Amino acid sequence: MEYMAVADFKANFSAVIDKVREGSEIEILYGRTKTPVARIVPVANSTASGGLLGCLRGAARFTMSDDWELSDAELLAL
Repeated sequence: MEYMAVADFKANFSAVIDKVREGSEIEILYGRTKTPVARIVPVANSTASGGLLGCLRGAARFTMSDDWELSDAELLAL
């Protein structure tokens, strides 16, 4: 795995994408402490399963009533 500071990532974005397309994994480091904040991996290597509900697929179920509503104001208050 390669490591890269945010500034270097921004300056070399296209080159980073090319490396990832070739199979490299790159971890992005932030700030003076070089804290890891993100990892860029090829889609084929991704362990993401579609989010929280995706990883629970088949293990949990929920239904919503047909008359369930959420106003814009209620959504923004969440």
